[in-house]
Amino acid sequence: MRRFNGVLSDILLEEFDVLVWKHATKDISDEQEQSVSLLKECILLRDSVLTLPDIFTATDIEHIISEVCSVS
Repeated sequence: MRRFNGVLSDILLEEFDVLVWKHATKDISDEQEQSVSLLKECILLRDSVLTLPDIFTATDIEHIISEVCSVS
């Protein structure tokens, strides 16, 4: 509980997920957050949950995903 700056009773509350999320994301930069958002959208495109105009191929999306994942 020291890691998350909480008490044992916090585990039983719905807010526990928020507590852990805040701790896990406290050191993430805006750029990293944007990269994650882009990656999420690309995965949704790859899995046909979202769509783009037909000028983009599945290979194009895979290349974008690969590039986003390789950027440090």
